[in-house]
Amino acid sequence: MKVFTKLFAFCALLCVMTACPFTKTREVIVTTTDPCNQTHSSARCGCTVETTSNIEIKEIGICWGMTNPPTIADNRVISQYSKTSFTTTLENLESNKDYYVCGYAIANDIDGTIYYGDTKSFTTMESPIEVITMQPTEIEYTTARCGIDINNNNNLNITKIGICYGKEEMPVHTYDYSNCACSGYNNVSFTPIIENLEPGETYHVRAFAEANYKCYYGSDMVFTLKEAPENAFLVDNNKFVYFSPGNLQYQASTNTWRFAENQYDIIGEDNKNISETYDGWIDLFGWATSGYYCGNDNYQPYHYTSTSPYGPIENHDLTGEYQNCDWGIYNPISNGGNQAGYWRTPTADEWDYVMNTRANAKQKRVHCTINGTNGVMIMPDNSTWPEGIGGNHGNSSFSDNTYSLSDWETLQNSGAIFFPKAGYRQLKNFYNVGGNYWSSTYSYDSNYDRYAKSMDFNDYILTNSNKAVYQGRSVRLVHD
Repeated sequence: MKVFTKLFAFCALLCVMTACPFTKTREVIVTTTDPCNQTHSSARCGCTVETTSNIEIKEIGICWGMTNPPTIADNRVISQYSKTSFTTTLENLESNKDYYVCGYAIANDIDGTIYYGDTKSFTTMESPIEVITMQPTEIEYTTARCGIDINNNNNLNITKIGICYGKEEMPVHTYDYSNCACSGYNNVSFTPIIENLEPGETYHVRAFAEANYKCYYGSDMVFTLKEAPENAFLVDNNKFVYFSPGNLQYQASTNTWRFAENQYDIIGEDNKNISETYDGWIDLFGWATSGYYCGNDNYQPYHYTSTSPYGPIENHDLTGEYQNCDWGIYNPISNGGNQAGYWRTPTADEWDYVMNTRANAKQKRVHCTINGTNGVMIMPDNSTWPEGIGGNHGNSSFSDNTYSLSDWETLQNSGAIFFPKAGYRQLKNFYNVGGNYWSSTYSYDSNYDRYAKSMDFNDYILTNSNKAVYQGRSVRLVHD
């Protein structure tokens, strides 16, 4: 009987323990404070954090979004100073929208345990100006048409409207509007084309209007640009070209044109041997010396003078009626397809765009040395620097970036184009100074000389310059 009584008592105790488990104390308690000070685009939010053990907290903050509950994978603002309390103003929100917010804390443990507070909600106020971001259209490689419509029911004095853009969600305009397309004053609609974007990248756009020293934003719209063709280079918005595999060379004795065997090959001092019968090769030419007569006395690739009768007689670019003055259009290139009209010389604007204007131009350009030859190298728009091969980009020094032939093979396989520093020729004198590449663009007459545009570089420098047409300079061709 005693055994039965003890057994009954044990079972009763077990049932009580099962029905009423001991409460486990939370080690980290996050409390989300009630949102306040809501406007059409902002709200004040905060949280406090308490610990009941020796757990170390490495980060606290606020996470927020339009879904319930929000997590740190949505949006978050991190406390920079305190690990126990935090208050912040969420900005650039959409008007008349429901938002959810909660505090969080991340433990400094192996797993980075995340503790969330309770979720609070708030609704932004209705904006006095309804700003509508239109869905982007006409999406190309580097451009997209975006738009804004405005309902100004309160007749506020609108001083500026525009579209801001960027790769992150909910973009806002910078202080100088450099990430915007802006319109004049008091407009109610605007549909600009955003330019000079990166092919293949995804962008976010938001319309905005400024009135009474406040900025009112529309919703976030997203679009993705077309991918760039492989190993092609942007020379204008949505316009790609392919560069020739080396600098242009000429042999007068056989009237033969070719591209250099390697991109780093240059003739150098032997350009002093220029003549109508020379059986070697030259690679420095007076401007518009394709062999086609277009009005001036000096038009053959072996011509050299210190006067200015080169190129079209009426001072034209090497286009249209005078396109045959262009080396690539008039001549078949023996190792470049061997047909006339396939290649052409870049314009001055195209040189400037590929070197300076295209998105991330300076990150795709280095001054460098390859196989002992100084020059400038650029990467195509669909390519990045191969893993393990980087460099000091932009207007660096040749000596800052020295690549082995093995490195160069990898770079060339990634589409890299190298412009060697080939110097220039005047009469039969060679000057090992800079890289100088003709464009097809005529520049101007001075009192003494005629000039054409040239893409020039030296240590730390890359510019478009005016050069006397009788000076011998490098030619690098492209095809569309």
